[in-house]
Amino acid sequence: MSEIANIFSKDEWEMLLKYIYIGHFISTDHQEEFNQDDQNLLEKIYDTVLLVNGIEDFGFTKRKNSFGLKDDIRTKYETIIGEYVEKAFWNMLIEKMANRDLENRLGKFYIEEMDDKDYFMEMEKEKIKYQEEIEKNGIKNIRF
Repeated sequence: MSEIANIFSKDEWEMLLKYIYIGHFISTDHQEEFNQDDQNLLEKIYDTVLLVNGIEDFGFTKRKNSFGLKDDIRTKYETIIGEYVEKAFWNMLIEKMANRDLENRLGKFYIEEMDDKDYFMEMEKEKIKYQEEIEKNGIKNIRF
């Protein structure tokens, strides 16, 4: 097992576990049904790290049949996830409103006939309009 331990530094192991935890959360949080295969893989990864380095060093705790996060690490990861969700929400909202306005202005048929470069240039103009508005006024002036 010592060969595996030497693949990554302690900081790299910590970063890898953070990416796995956050990626797993983002990719499964929307699912309505529990996926045992996902959970089994996650447990296998954490078990491997526990054997190699002692998972407690990375903010995880071993429970009877699972792993948990220490409170300070959970708060840190939840902050990262929250920031991601916030940014993703605004980006998607701006994208959808810009696309709507572009279709209203140019027409769906015309947009379908545009080359990619022209389409992206027009979309960027629309998105910038909303980015500036939201930065200045938040949601105060947004109408659907």
